[in-house]
Amino acid sequence: MSATDEQPPQFAEALEEIPEAASKELETAQPDDSLTAVEPVLLEVSKLKLEVERLSNEVEEAKELHETRLRYIPRLYGLVVGWLVVVIGFVALTAFGLAHLSDAVLIAFITSTTASVLGLFFLVARWLFPEVQSKKKKP
Repeated sequence: MSATDEQPPQFAEALEEIPEAASKELETAQPDDSLTAVEPVLLEVSKLKLEVERLSNEVEEAKELHETRLRYIPRLYGLVVGWLVVVIGFVALTAFGLAHLSDAVLIAFITSTTASVLGLFFLVARWLFPEVQSKKKKP
């Protein structure tokens, strides 16, 4: 005699209905709300951590750029002042007769050095202080 023969008939019917009931339960089962509520929060926390890391990197980059600017600004200022001293010196030497430069040479000297130094000043200033581009809004 088997174990099922000794059991009441209702028990046997219940055993037969288990697979059918289990398949219906799987079809109608809802996901566990507590787990699905946590997943978006974890995703948001991950996004925020990445945003904090990105902003930290931007701050560090801005600090390094500021230090570079502090090093190069006095050098650039010294270059422009030195250029002015040299040009004024040559004009003064020519004016007092200590050096003889024709008018054409003096004009060419002043023009070419002025253009060169101003061009260099412009390039370095654009490198040190680039135009700030507006950030595109996220969709």
